[in-house]
Amino acid sequence: MKKEKKVGVSNKGFKYRIYPNKTQIKQIEGAIQSARYVRNLTIDLDRQIYSLGGKPNLSHFGFNSHISNYRKSAPFLDDHYSSIYINEMRHLSVGWSNYFERLKIYNERIKKNPNLDLKKPTPPDFRKRNHPRQSFTLHLTGGSLNKHGIKEDGKLTLPKITGNIKIKYRRPIVGTPKTYTISRKNDKYYVSIMVEYVNEVKKVEVESVVGIDLGVKSLVVTSDNEVIENPKYLQKHLKHLEVLQRNLSKCVKYSNNWKKIKKKISEVHEKIANCRKHYLHNVSKKLVDEYDLISMEDLDVVEMTKSNKGTVENPGKNVKQKSNLNRNILDSGFGMLREMIIYKSESNGKHTIKVDRYYPTSKKCNSCGSVNQNLLLTDRVWECENCKNVIDRDYNAALNIRDVGKKMFFDNLKN
Repeated sequence: MKKEKKVGVSNKGFKYRIYPNKTQIKQIEGAIQSARYVRNLTIDLDRQIYSLGGKPNLSHFGFNSHISNYRKSAPFLDDHYSSIYINEMRHLSVGWSNYFERLKIYNERIKKNPNLDLKKPTPPDFRKRNHPRQSFTLHLTGGSLNKHGIKEDGKLTLPKITGNIKIKYRRPIVGTPKTYTISRKNDKYYVSIMVEYVNEVKKVEVESVVGIDLGVKSLVVTSDNEVIENPKYLQKHLKHLEVLQRNLSKCVKYSNNWKKIKKKISEVHEKIANCRKHYLHNVSKKLVDEYDLISMEDLDVVEMTKSNKGTVENPGKNVKQKSNLNRNILDSGFGMLREMIIYKSESNGKHTIKVDRYYPTSKKCNSCGSVNQNLLLTDRVWECENCKNVIDRDYNAALNIRDVGKKMFFDNLKN
């Protein structure tokens, strides 16, 4: 296969921790609440129009037409950069588009199978003032583009925010900044910068191919029989969280002690999420660096983690065991790892392919091709009745995923 060169414009995000002073915190919090106010006011207006039998304009331009009226009725909105409200309306418009798309898919699936247990999508709702994470987004244009942004001395300046904001500027920005998102989580402030840059990707020749099987016991088992362990960060902090949750249940809701314990719980979850994300970044980078084509299953995590509780008439079986399994699946971060592998492969000119989730990767013997229909989830090592081959379940699945993915990839090249 010949190498080909692809030149295109790509987007990339850079996230930094910032340390605003008291005055800057007050201005940032005001901008966050102003963005929330504009969003909630627009949702309330749309609901009133719906209740009167009208049909509001849910596009970005339709929402923007309300901003001038909002600023007349609420003069405090002028204290903040106008781009904040434009981007808030854009986010709301995207939220409505995603809602209608999910609703269409939901109706089609229910029409085919009325007994299907699916959660109906919900439209964009009001944003609460005490939400644990809030943010606002702005883009710099014209004169603001030259005056503001990250300076050479590592300071961040933004329109209508006093002075320079201290920033932990660890890696330089590559490309042209397009949007700045200031967010707060657990009393910590961050800036996320979306940049646009020209990415020259050289598609590499496929020489090394690997199939990966994702699991709970071991996070990844490769077709080269390499096992990457699952650290299970949530499991390590579970006892601590259980103690905090018990203490929280004994407090009066919204009391000072309740707020303190609530903050501690949020900080523990933030630590777990950061550890998991860091580990998955390392795993995905290792796989992308070592292989040119990565084949993996197209897992449906939502279906995998459905509750087994059932109904009063038809109660489910092994509910507690299934609940523990669901928690471990979500703790593993299958979806996040898969997305990391895909975007890192694309940015390095390498390839990924997804194998159909219904293909019998675990039940099919990789040596002779016979399918063991009686294989249970508890059977970690099994012997093929046809060829008497004894093989580990996950390693066998990784081999099948590699073979099927490799065939799919080269068949697509021929077509």
